[in-house]
Amino acid sequence: MKVKFLAFGFFAILTSSAWAQQTSRFNFVSQNKIPNDITLEGKFKEAIEWEDKEGKHLVITSESGIGINPKFKHDNGGSDAELWAKHYIVKDKPLQVWKIYDYIRDCPVDLNASFLPRTLQITDIDKNGLAEIWIMYKTVCHGDVSPSDLKLILMEGGKKHVLRGTTKIQFGKKEYIGGEYTADKNYLSLSKEIQEFGYRIWNDNKTE
Repeated sequence: MKVKFLAFGFFAILTSSAWAQQTSRFNFVSQNKIPNDITLEGKFKEAIEWEDKEGKHLVITSESGIGINPKFKHDNGGSDAELWAKHYIVKDKPLQVWKIYDYIRDCPVDLNASFLPRTLQITDIDKNGLAEIWIMYKTVCHGDVSPSDLKLILMEGGKKHVLRGTTKIQFGKKEYIGGEYTADKNYLSLSKEIQEFGYRIWNDNKTE
């Protein structure tokens, strides 16, 4: 998918909100701007759009919130939480390109599955004309004070690249635990500039 972006140099090291202010090539859109042909799973969280020769691209994130989903087996009397991210090309009818889905099932204690605010974004750091789509979220089922599982996903050309780790939380007056990550093989195959951009997103958003 070839995408035209405004040229930028040092913008690649900026945060998502600052980068967004420097270009008009993508836009955040409200729920009422989503085509009627797209069925939203869960509750709308955020959406972002851009255009290229294939048409208009749209990425939508949504969350179920905490509840009981009858499709899951419940042996512990617990609750569920789900989240979705979907990429569409919108021409005559929306065509789904990929979907990210994750969940916590049958959790009898505190649970959460939610996207992190201000982390959904589009870049073209390597200037290859392919949109880099960044998505970050956390999931957890715990009954104590402990970090949540954290994922930063980069989708480019339909290929997934992932940082997996935990949030960072304060433990005691001056001590912290968590915040570490592991990069998968696909992520490590990216250019140094893209990897560093992702590490900055992680470090800017890992603390609860």
